[in-house]
Amino acid sequence: MLTAASCAAAAQTNTAQPAPAAPTAQASVRAFQAARFAGMHMAATLLYRGIKPAAANGADVREFQHEAEGLAYWAGAIPGLFPASSLGGDSRARPEIDSHRDDFLQKARDLRLAATRLAELAEAGDRAGFAAQAPVVEAACNACHSAYRAPRAPNGQ
Repeated sequence: MLTAASCAAAAQTNTAQPAPAAPTAQASVRAFQAARFAGMHMAATLLYRGIKPAAANGADVREFQHEAEGLAYWAGAIPGLFPASSLGGDSRARPEIDSHRDDFLQKARDLRLAATRLAELAEAGDRAGFAAQAPVVEAACNACHSAYRAPRAPNGQ
C-alpha cells in the first residue's frame, strides 16, 4: 500500500533526475523525414500489395476496406508532415511544397477523398467500383509525387 511518505519519496526521486534534452532542430527534421518515408512506404505497400492486386483479381473487396482506410488516414496526415523546416537535406521533397502550398494541400485532399471513396466501395462489396477507383487513388498519389518529389539520385537515394 502506498503511503504519503512513499509517494513523497518517489516524487523527490523523480524530480532529482535531469529532464530529457529537447530535440535539436536537426533531430526534428530527421524525425519528419523518417515519418514521411515510413508513411509513404506503408501507403505504397497498401496500394501495390493489397488494393491493386485485389482490384485486378476480383477478390472480395470487403476484405480490403482497412487498406483503403489506411490510405485515407495517411492522406489526412500528409500536410502536417511537411513543415518548411523539414524540406531539403536527405529528403526528396521539393521546395515547391512551400511555394505552391495550396496546390500541395489540394493534392493531399484529392488523395484523401479518392481513398475514402475506395473504402466506401470496399465496404459495399462493389468489386467493379473498387476496380475502377483503385487507379484514381494511384493517380492521386502520382499527381503529388510528380509535382513535389524529386527523382532518385543516381546512388538510389
